This record gives sequence, C-alpha cells and structure tokens, in this order.
Amino acid sequence: MSLKYHHNFTLPAGILFLLLIAGGIHSQNLVKGPYILYPGVNTRMQILWQTDGGGTDTVMWGTDPTCSQGKIGSPKCTIDHLHKYTIKGLVPGTKYYYQVVIGGNAFTGTFRTAPPEGQESLKFYALGDIRTDAVAHNRVATQVNEAWLQDPESQTFVLSVGDLVTDGDQENYWKSEFFSLLFPSMREMHANMPFLSARGNHESSAKLFAKYFPYPFAGKYYWSFDYGPAHFTVIDQFTYYYPGSEQYEWIRSDLAGNDKPWKFVCLHEPGWSAGGGHENNVDVQHFIEPLCEQYNVAILFAGHNHYYARSTVTGSNGLVLQHITTGGGGAPLHTPDPSMQNVVAVSRNYQFCKITIVNDSLLQFEAISEEGEVLDQFTIER
Repeated sequence: MSLKYHHNFTLPAGILFLLLIAGGIHSQNLVKGPYILYPGVNTRMQILWQTDGGGTDTVMWGTDPTCSQGKIGSPKCTIDHLHKYTIKGLVPGTKYYYQVVIGGNAFTGTFRTAPPEGQESLKFYALGDIRTDAVAHNRVATQVNEAWLQDPESQTFVLSVGDLVTDGDQENYWKSEFFSLLFPSMREMHANMPFLSARGNHESSAKLFAKYFPYPFAGKYYWSFDYGPAHFTVIDQFTYYYPGSEQYEWIRSDLAGNDKPWKFVCLHEPGWSAGGGHENNVDVQHFIEPLCEQYNVAILFAGHNHYYARSTVTGSNGLVLQHITTGGGGAPLHTPDPSMQNVVAVSRNYQFCKITIVNDSLLQFEAISEEGEVLDQFTIER
C-alpha cells in the first residue's frame, strides 16, 4: 500500500504517518487516531479520532485512493472532541480507502469490510498486553503491518486480550502509550485494522476503555461478534461470571445460540498458562472450559502473562481445546515455565498470532515473534 504526498513522491503509509507528526505536515490539532472499529455488521465500519478542538473535520471514503464515493463534514463529537463516524452501506468483503481531513491536513487509511455470508475462509490476528513499552509494541505492530501488506486477504482485524495501557483510568497513559503519535507502525496498524479487545485488569474501571472502544456491549464490558465463518465471545473477567450470574448466563446463551463453524473465546486471565507471572485462573478452568467443551470452541485466547504459551486441554467429551496465552505485545516479559500442566509450547518473546481458517474443517495457527520468526504452529482438523 502506498499513499501520495503532494504530487512528486509516493510514500508507504507508515512513513506518511511519521511525516505527519514530525513536521512534514503539521498535525497540531490531532490528539488520537484515526483508528477504526468493526461495529459487528459487514456493511459498516466506524472511524474514530480525537482533536484538541481546533479545525474543521471531514471524512471521505471510497474504493480507490480518491475517496470519492462518500463524504461527511463535521461529524458529531464528545465534549472532549472525540469524533466517531460509522460508514454505512458498504459492500461486504471489499477494500475501502478513507481520509480524515482536519484543518486541511489529510490522515489516511484503508480497511476491508467483513466477508459476505457463506464465505468459508478467514484470516485474523491476535495479540495482547501491549501496555508500558510502546517501543516494543511498535516493533510488533511493524510485523503485523508487514504480514497484512504481504497477504492482503489478512487485512481483517486484530483480536486483543486486553491490558492496552498501564493505567486505564489515567488519560495520560492512553495518550502516551496506545494512542501515541510518536510510533508510526502502531498508528498504521490502528488506522488499517479494526482493534477488537477484551478488558484487562490494567483497564481499571474500564470507563476510558469503553469511551475509546464503544463496542456493542451486551452488559458491562462483555460482548460478541460474528466475522465470516467465525463467532467470537469476548468475556469481561472483572464482572461476575460464575454459574447463575448475568454474564455466565449470557456466555452460555451466546455460545449455544450461534451456529458458526468456528467459535473462539477471548478473555484476559488464562485458565491454563505457563506460570512465571500470574497463576492459572481456576474460574476459567471450572466455569468457562466446560462451556467451551459443550459448544465446540476451537481456541481460547488470553494474556496476562507476558510471553507466548500454548496449553492443550482434553475435555470429558474428547474435544481438545487450545488455550493460547499471547501476552507479548509490549508489557515487560515474564519467563514461562514449560513444565506447567497441559503446556505444550512456550516462548519468551514479544509476539502476535496469525490465524487462518481455510474452510469449515481446517484451521492453521502461527505464533510469530517481533523479528518475524515462527515460534509455534499447529492445525485443527475437524
């Protein structure tokens, strides 16, 4: 992907973002973003950004870089100038370009709408615990960007297991870590890939988390979404989820009521991991694992421990559930213990995961380091 800068040069998107913030084009009015969120409908995409209150904002979009198919001026915003605009009427499975124009400066990105109904294949990414070290997270984001640029079909979304900033109740951490204007690869990833996240413990009360990520929550901060042949159940572990609780009953109903061929669960604290940072969460073992077995979940994604680990758990019905700990997005690394129960692979690296659904019966998984090395891989055949 490349974007034109004036009329004499063609620059990669990441370099363009760097120029925007380093003086090539002044962006004094931009505070955060732009970034995109998938609103759960394959004909829509939401664009968000925050300014300091100055300038006139315009959103333009289309299926080519001219962004000539749609335009909206001065969309509504919050009192602190967080702008949100949902583009509607898009064609499923289609690449779009967009621009957010702030005071005459254009900030650009692209996205692919979710697949049409009936599509059997899907590729997506997963990572977590990106807080604290934005330099490390920027290196991980560089690899994610290279992956989807080399494989355009994988420009779908990033699934996150939480812990986006050091203290989610403090605005300065959102500005200096997740939304920092100083890291072009992070900004490029957020501008071109919807970021769909569970709540981590470092999101604290989650008020600012919900402000910047207004997902279609079913209650408190748990929610779910369909994407092509897959269904994703996102659990809030800091709201009760024991049997009989509101969230537990929602989780059971959500999994039971969905007939997608591939189901995934996303939460923050793992039921089975490799120690070295935090203990296994027994509530996941006792409450969530049985539901995953009953409703044929393929992979449970978690973080909290800052490394990569994979644990395989065979249920009473013979179903093997892969528990993935992908907590190497930028937080200080822990040292995994490969001797922990059910653990089959570990790596003390900053990393992310790429998941490829080939069809209704085949899934391929890779864990990839910040240097692009494959740390672990497996397939699920049904």
